[in-house]
Amino acid sequence: MTTAVNFANTPERRESYVYTDNYFYASTGIAVASDDTETNTLEDLAGESVNAVVGSNYAEVLKEYDTDDQIGLEFVESMAVAVANIQSGNVKGYVNGYEELTAQIKNRDLDLRMIDETFGEKPVGFPFKDTEENQQIIADFNAALQTLSEDGTLAEISNEYFGLDITQSKEAE
Repeated sequence: MTTAVNFANTPERRESYVYTDNYFYASTGIAVASDDTETNTLEDLAGESVNAVVGSNYAEVLKEYDTDDQIGLEFVESMAVAVANIQSGNVKGYVNGYEELTAQIKNRDLDLRMIDETFGEKPVGFPFKDTEENQQIIADFNAALQTLSEDGTLAEISNEYFGLDITQSKEAE
């Protein structure tokens, strides 16, 4: 395993990795100025521009959902630039991981809020190369994840750090 953070369990990645059970669900979201009460959906962003960090896969996810190219994408070097652009009115929002943005807004007391609509949800697990040794590690991970899920620890940690339970699929609701 080379990474453990937000490694979505996708069909393409399953060609190279074997995954543990999913331990959270990652979505794409858009942050806007906290005083912007009119923007709550992707449809509300039609004709507007949003920032995305150069190289971010979240811009690609947005393109998948904005099939008519109604939302302009402008690439920036960092989240700090995107926040400054929103505050100055240069763009309407910033597209990134919903969970990460929610935590950043909360923990850094940013003058932003998340729009209501999330999109592009993907299950996330721990990826491993498919080896005999790793099969036992995956089994151990899965047993630990099951225990932490059943006793509520995963949801508790999620709520503490993100202010919401990301261990359950929003799309299943």
